[in-house]
Amino acid sequence: MRKSWVAAAILVVAGLVLADGKPGLVRTKAGVVYDGTVDEKTDTVVVNVRGIDTSLTRDEVDSITYGTFDERWTAAYDALAKTDAAGRVAAGRQAFDMQRYDLAERALREAQAIEPNNAETAELLKTTMNQRRLESVKTVPTTPGTTATPASTATTKPAAGWNLLTADQVNRVKQLELRDTETKTRVAFSNNVQKHFYDSNPRLANEFPSFQAFRSASSVVQAGRIIRDGAPELAKDVKIVNDPEIIADFRNSVQSLILQGCATSQCHGGSGAAAMKFALVSPAAEPAATYTNFYVLQSTKMSRPGGAKPLSQTGGNTVVPDVAFMIDRIRPDQSALLQFGLSDQYAEMKHPRVRGYNGIFPRGRDDPKYKAILDFVQKLTPVQPDYGFDYKLERKGPTTATTQP
Repeated sequence: MRKSWVAAAILVVAGLVLADGKPGLVRTKAGVVYDGTVDEKTDTVVVNVRGIDTSLTRDEVDSITYGTFDERWTAAYDALAKTDAAGRVAAGRQAFDMQRYDLAERALREAQAIEPNNAETAELLKTTMNQRRLESVKTVPTTPGTTATPASTATTKPAAGWNLLTADQVNRVKQLELRDTETKTRVAFSNNVQKHFYDSNPRLANEFPSFQAFRSASSVVQAGRIIRDGAPELAKDVKIVNDPEIIADFRNSVQSLILQGCATSQCHGGSGAAAMKFALVSPAAEPAATYTNFYVLQSTKMSRPGGAKPLSQTGGNTVVPDVAFMIDRIRPDQSALLQFGLSDQYAEMKHPRVRGYNGIFPRGRDDPKYKAILDFVQKLTPVQPDYGFDYKLERKGPTTATTQP
């Protein structure tokens, strides 16, 4: 009897392991790639990518390659010719998209050794190294009986974390920041959503005479049409797997500038008075933190000191409204993020008085950090998306402050 029970238990455990699937990469006949955990069933293949299940019919699947990302990446990388710089850059981008910055740096450094004057490689390597530094920020280790303290003095260390955006909220931000012209963004469809969308939109036939014609469009174009023109329940079956281009730009080039300048523990990244008025998550060591910071910057607005007034650059005909946006998509240079970063002598909207603060752009509008952030704001679509959910950045649980001498 005991042997039978043990045998049954082993079968149950084995079934659970099989149900969990194996690491692998699935390519569909439509050209969509899913990199996650693969579970092959009789009629379908279920791929779990970062906690999101996508069910594909056998007819949709072109190929399945098993193995972890590291195993598959290393095998493909080792097969590159010794002089293949372009292949190494492509491998670096792939590793970067998967947040394997160590592999990305290795590939890009070797590509740079082959082609030392390639500006694209140098820029991507710089971005990768910045991201590695940003995400390598860890808590200072302690030994028993001691308390870790940061090197700076007079700081306040919050004890609780932040309530970050949920996976569904992150996906909604991705959806509404996605553009049809993107080529590097990957999309996962589930529940046969493309067919349901095509059948429920007869006018779509004017542009796509058949469902197969619609399926032949890029996955980003299909996703964009479903998100914009489909019913809300259909949009829920569209998952954006990696970062849209504008979010990647924010994460790679802009976020670190903002956090280093504004979100220190003494200012908008701690638990003091400044963070009570406006806060950002710092360090942003996980994707949800990056999307939370992006959303907070997009959604934050405030009363403009002094009310509405004419724009000095255009005379008295153009008026700046009495509400200021942290990110102003219509008037990028009037974004409070940029105005508050300028010293009083350059700013039209001055940062509230704080002892010792004189801006984060020492060279004014000619400062490289100012130009980088302005360039990012100018790339955003002029119309602010309605993400469709309410969210307020708050600390989880009670916060206790430990004051340093």
